Formats: sequence, structure tokens, C-alpha cells
Amino acid sequence: MALGVALFPSVDGSDGGVVELVRNLSIVVSLFVGAITFSGSIVAMAKLQGWLSTPTWTQSKARHFLNILFAVIALIGGIYLSIDGQNGLFLIVVSSSLLGIGVTLPIGGADMPVVISLLNSYSGVAAAAAGFVVGSQLLIVAGAMVGAAGLILTQVMCDGMNRSLVSVLFGGALGASSVASGGGGGEYTNITSCSPEECALTLEAAERVVIVPGYGLAVAQAQHTLREVTRVLENADIEVTYAIHPVAGRMPGHMNVLLAEADVPYEQLKEMDVINPEFPATDVVLVLGANDVVNPQAKNDQTSPLYGMPVLDVQEARTVFVVKRGMSAGYSGIKNDLFDLQNTSMVFGDAKKFLEIFCWN
Repeated sequence: MALGVALFPSVDGSDGGVVELVRNLSIVVSLFVGAITFSGSIVAMAKLQGWLSTPTWTQSKARHFLNILFAVIALIGGIYLSIDGQNGLFLIVVSSSLLGIGVTLPIGGADMPVVISLLNSYSGVAAAAAGFVVGSQLLIVAGAMVGAAGLILTQVMCDGMNRSLVSVLFGGALGASSVASGGGGGEYTNITSCSPEECALTLEAAERVVIVPGYGLAVAQAQHTLREVTRVLENADIEVTYAIHPVAGRMPGHMNVLLAEADVPYEQLKEMDVINPEFPATDVVLVLGANDVVNPQAKNDQTSPLYGMPVLDVQEARTVFVVKRGMSAGYSGIKNDLFDLQNTSMVFGDAKKFLEIFCWN
């Protein structure tokens, strides 16, 4: 009871009472949003690292009722906090943490970058609310800026995915509807594979090469080796550029940061809208670990869950090499029609080992 009295003194209608009301609401908001951000971020990290997959049962619509229940319990905890601070605090933290897990766990596919941006925004909101509690104007302003920046970035990511924020948060995994609708399914029937040595010889004979970096490049930590390969190509008077998709990788700006670490010249990085018209005049496209962002289904198959998503038109190039560990689907769980095209060859293996072979040659 003592903690409840300390946190929630009576509101007597005076200015001091209004200040205390704002402070009390800020405590609840900070705990609620902060717990969601913490547990949701852990789930997102586990899914990005491959430690956790999207369970099938989470795609049931019943999950919405369960999440609503957690939210209601958190609200009750906020009210109960004024009566018994310790038990109310426990209710808010536990129910909000479960809500964070319940909201993030069903989301997968190419929607994950959007969720990460939104979680960043949540962290700013929690920080701003905590600023009201401790009376720190600096924390309020900084938290508000992080929250606003995260929300703007979330909207940019949604535009890049051609998805609404509502569909991302409440629609479940992007690839979940592909089985039911029939879009994006099917088996590969015309796969052509080649060795790293054959790919290297083709690259050396090209005049213009476009690199498409993806999450596989980041997992292999191959950005520095890639830079060494491109230096070899540039020394042979081969023009090299990098095609950067807005949601390449698993976080906003992921590829830009990785390539900057490897000292890739900024002028070689070209955004999707700039590079797409240049693919027909490109000799070789080297796709390193990317999948959904180069899937032609987004433009050709109206039944595909990816339809309408802006993608890189790599299939327009003369030759396309796709470096992948295997034939598994992309993060969206959808078949990539690029792999079946006649001008596409698959190079199976780790991206870094493939690039090291090129260097040795």
C-alpha cells in the first residue's frame, strides 16, 4: 500500500494534482510500452538469428483475442497500481511483456524490417514517458525525437514493401497466405547451377557488373571480401555498381552500413528507382544472399502475396548469378521465379567462401 500511495497521491483538482496525474499516467505508459518493446525486440532478434521460426498456430485469428486480453490485463494493472503499487506493477510488466511476444511472434517474412522500425519508435515513446516521471526535459525531447523518427522510418519501410502498417501488425506472416491462395507456390523446374570458377570467368569477361547485396551477405560477413573482389574488377576496367533495395537485409539501411564499413564508394550505391532502368544494359548481375527483393512475382503474379512490392528488375540483365546456400525460400517463404529463368544460374554455397575463391583465381 505504501508504494501505491507514493506513486499515486490523491488528485485534489489543484495544479499539483494535474501534475501528479500526468506523472502517474506516464508511469503506466512507460511500463506498458517499455515492456512491449523489450519482449518484442527479443522475439525479433531470435527470429532474425534463425533461433525462432513463426509457429503455425500463431496465424490463427484467435491470437487477436489473446492479445486484447493481455492489453486489458495491463489496463487493469494500471488501475490497480493506484491501490497496491507492487502487485499492479507486476500485472503491467507481465501482461505487457506477453503482449509484446504475442504481437511480434506471428510476424515474419519481409515484414520484419517494418516491425524493427516500429519497435525503435516504441522505445522512444517509453523514454519520453519516463522523462515525465523523472522530470527530465532532455529525456522527453530525446524520446520524442526517437519515437517520431522511428515512426517516419516505419512508414518509409511500409511504402517500400507496398504494405500498410495495419496489415503488417495484424495480418501475420507475409508468406502465410501463399499456401491458401495458391500464389507463390510451386516447385522449381528449370534450375541451372554453375561453379564459382565459371561465375568468376563470366564476371571477368563482363563490361558492366551490378552487385545486389542481401541478408546472406551480412550473415556471411562477406562485405570486406566483396570489396576486394570489386577492386579486382575495377582494375580490369569493369564498371561496378551496387543495387540497394529499400528493405534489403533485415533492418532499415542495413546494406548501406555494411558496405560503408568495407569502404565502398558512396557514388557506387544506387537506389532501386535509379538502377532499375539500367539492368537491360548490364552484362552480369551478382545477387549475394538476396531473395524477396529480386522476385519477379512481385510484378508478374497477381496471386502472389508479394504482388505490388517494388523489386529490383535483375531479370532484365543478360546474365544473373544468384549465390545462395540452398534452394530454401526467402524470408517471406515464397518461391522465387527468378531462379527458373534461362539467364539465371545458381551458385550454391556461402557468400564469403564464393568471393574468396574469386580472389584466389
